[in-house]
Amino acid sequence: MKVIELENESRPVTQLLGLARTEPLVFTRKGRPVAALVDVAADDLETLSLRTNAEFQAYLQQCLDRHEREGGLSLGKARARYGLPPRAAVPRARREKSAKKGR
Repeated sequence: MKVIELENESRPVTQLLGLARTEPLVFTRKGRPVAALVDVAADDLETLSLRTNAEFQAYLQQCLDRHEREGGLSLGKARARYGLPPRAAVPRARREKSAKKGR
């Protein structure tokens, strides 16, 4: 992460975008952070929107906290509870091939 004081910055935005490809840039005013510039080229708009949505992040934290307090239910137990057949085992070679493709 690189910290950049806005009052001392004169580089064009395009140059700063290039820097943000390698590390996040945090812009400060009088030593206090006011904005950040991060590379989002690998994200889709939905992922970016959810990752930066404070309300959604708070909801996720509530879910994690509840899971810590109350525990959870495995996929196998959930399938049994709702009368669904067990999930077929995926052969290891197929699973590894899918992982390499990013599925």
